This record gives sequence, structure tokens and C-alpha cells, in this order.
Amino acid sequence: MANLLEAIKYQRGSLKILDQTLLPESFDYITLKNTDDAWHAIKDMKVRGAPAIAITGCLSLAVELSNSQTSFQTTEKLSEFIGNRLKYLVSARPTAVNMKEAASRLSLLAEQLSASEKTTTVHDVMDRITAEIEEMLDKDITDNKNIGRIGAERILADSNNFPVSVVTHCNTGSLATAGYGTALGVIRSLHKKTMLKHVYCTETRPYNQGSRLTAFEIKHEQMPGTLVCDSMVAMLMKEKNIAAVVVGADRVVANGDTANKIGTYQLAIVAKYHGVPFYVAAPSTSCDMELKSGAEIVIEERNSKEMTSIKGVATAPKDMSCWNPAFDITPSELITGGIITEFGLFKPSQLETELESTPDCVCGHCKTPDCVCGHCKTPDCVCGHCKTPDCVCGHCKTPDCVCGHCKTPDCVCGHCKTPDCVCGHCKTPDCVCGHCKTPDYVCGHSKFLDCGLLRTADCRKLNLVVIQVFAKFQVVHCMMEYDC
Repeated sequence: MANLLEAIKYQRGSLKILDQTLLPESFDYITLKNTDDAWHAIKDMKVRGAPAIAITGCLSLAVELSNSQTSFQTTEKLSEFIGNRLKYLVSARPTAVNMKEAASRLSLLAEQLSASEKTTTVHDVMDRITAEIEEMLDKDITDNKNIGRIGAERILADSNNFPVSVVTHCNTGSLATAGYGTALGVIRSLHKKTMLKHVYCTETRPYNQGSRLTAFEIKHEQMPGTLVCDSMVAMLMKEKNIAAVVVGADRVVANGDTANKIGTYQLAIVAKYHGVPFYVAAPSTSCDMELKSGAEIVIEERNSKEMTSIKGVATAPKDMSCWNPAFDITPSELITGGIITEFGLFKPSQLETELESTPDCVCGHCKTPDCVCGHCKTPDCVCGHCKTPDCVCGHCKTPDCVCGHCKTPDCVCGHCKTPDCVCGHCKTPDCVCGHCKTPDYVCGHSKFLDCGLLRTADCRKLNLVVIQVFAKFQVVHCMMEYDC
């Protein structure tokens, strides 16, 4: 498989982005020296895709701080500067929520650090904010890979593990993220499993992100793919045995309504008519639980020139009146397959509840606050992306470490008294896995992770009959011993 495309190239003090307005004819990187450069790059769509917008915007702030000639007299002045620059970046393209989420989180962190001025210097605040921003790159890729895996598994389960043909819209791959992609990440995951029969990408008028960017990625990744016009999708679903439609999102709100590239709404309508499952793939950073419905989302309207010309060549009469909304809102009831996040796949009606119950989760499967370590109340928690010793186990050098699927006896929390335990509290009924309804099982005591019985049996209530069935198949189980 080909190397992933890099839309963003960063090292401390230096930021370059791939100018996506020039693709596919030219493959050129431009340098962003500060937040002003980033604002214009975002506004002019030289970088686009909600995750990539947030990462680029925040990295431009890190570069500006690193190279700043300004001497901030106090941490309070620095905090104010950081907050103002982040607000400015949000204004470039307000519909995509990832930049807003990052701005709120980083501004709050700067304020909290500033409030501790007796023990925190200006240099400390700069370093901490820069480090927090730099972590966004790795985290985005890890989240995307989780989204890809979860989405691919669901689509294949629905197709009885036969190779599938899928449809996608706009561009949601490496070019729209730090790498790998969201909706295109699901498709990439299918391809990696050799279960992608065909991917159809829409051209995505008027800016042609599908034909210019997604088609470019499909060719680069050597996937079996075909480009279609936006107006062809109804005929496509009628004729080509489509297993799923997978799109990304710029903002998903509390009731599951989703803002995405213009044309998504009509694609969802056509999919529902033809009985094709419609999925939205989006990281939790694209989910805005402050807004209750899609009616509250502000829709960006762009310059009419995007509709009336391509590369300077007129495609419509001069001075023709145009309406050019960049996004539309897909109602939750049309998202029939579900919303794929890094934490799992949820029905739109379940999204708010599920995300609220999993913000500090250790493994992405945890649906309750008594997570694996009991220390999950802080941002340095055991999210599986930890690169520091603040992690629960101190052994967390890889993203698979803290998920309950650890292949080593070094447990997840570091307080473990036995080699198979996940939390160190497994001597009591308060076991970590007490709520496990799936074969992913978190407690480490089950040696038969794919047992169908575990799909329905609560691990606290396994009775003697179940134990006997396990014994019949020679499965070692400790439920009776530990009363888990």
C-alpha cells in the first residue's frame, strides 16, 4: 500500500501545508509563519476538512509562539494573546466545529496556567500550550484509525463479510485530516482488509473536492474506484449494488443532525429511498453537544465565483445570480447506519448520551465512569494516546496499551496485584468489566474473547450452567473464584 499523503508537515517552529487548490495538477507545499497566514489558507481552502483546519490553525499558533519576537511581561498577557488568536482562527470558517473546540480547550488551558502565575512562567505556558497542540497530530491519526476499524467492521458485518461497494462524498481522507482520514479512513480500512470491491466518489460541486482530492487519494492508494457526477448517485444506487454510503462531518449536534459538504443531504435522501445504510464518520471533536439541533448551525456561504468559473474559465453567464451554501444539514433520521466515532458506532439518538459517558474513557469501549483506573478525571488520563508517564500504567508507549486487549502481563493500571487483572480491584465485585456485554471483554480473566455467550451474559451474573458450558469447551474461566 502506498505511503499516506501528508497535508501537514510540522516540526517545532516550522509549518508547511499542501496547497490543495492546486491539486491534482500541482503538488506544492506552502509555508505558514503565523496565524494570519493560517487564517487566509483556511479561508481560501488551501487547507480544508474540519480536522485539518483545526490542526493547521493551532499549529500556526504554536509556530507563532515559538518564533515570536514579542516579550510577554506576564502569563496573563500571554493567555490573552493566545485566546484572541484562536478566536480569530475560528472566524475563518465557522461551520466546522473542530477549530472552535480546540480554541475553547486551549484558551481555557492558557487561562488556568496563567492563574498559577506564582509557579508558572511565561516560558512554561508557551511550552505547555505548544506541547498540547503538537499532540493533536498523533491523536487525530489514532482516532482516525479507530474510526476506520469500527466502521469497516460494521459494514462488513452487515454484508456477511463479503466484499462491498461504497459511496463517499467530498474529501475525508489524509488531505482533510492529520492523516488516514475519517470516512475515507473507513474505506481505506476496507481496502486494507481486501474487502473493498469498489469505491465511488462524487465530484462534489462546486469546488470539486471529490474529483480533485478524493479521486487523487484513491489513485494514490491504488483502490478500485470510480468518479461519478453528483447528479448520478440515484442511478448509481439503483444499478451498482451499493452496500453503504460513508461521509464525513463538519459538525454533528446533540440530536444527531449533521452539517457536511453541500450535497450530503440529497445523498442521504437517495440512500434511504434505496435502502442503503448511510453512515457519518467523525471524531468526537466534530461533535458539538452545545447545539441541540441542526437548525442552530450557522451555514457558511461562499463566493459565487466558485459556481460560475473553474480555474478562471467561465461556466455560467457573467453576473448570473448565485446561491452558494458550502454545507447542508442532514437530519438525524436519514443517518440510518449510524455515527462512527473513535469510541464506537452510535445511533444518532444515542450520540449525546454515549459521548457524555465516555469522555475520559481508557479503552474506547467503556460506557461508565468506573473506568479502568479510577484516575480518569484529568486530561492526562489513559486515553490510549498517552505518550507520557502520566498514563495509568507507565508502560503506555503505544496506542494499543490501555485498551483492555494488552498482550503483556504489565496490566493497565500499575496497581495490579495479579498478572491478568485490568484494574487491580478485581478481587471485589467492582470489577472493571462489570458492564461488559460484548466479546471485547475488559477484565482480562476471559481466555475466550469471542464466545457468543458473552454477548448476552452479564459477567457479574454468569451462573453455573454458563461455567459448565465454558468447561465443556475447555475454556479457563475464573468467574467463580473471583465472583467478578
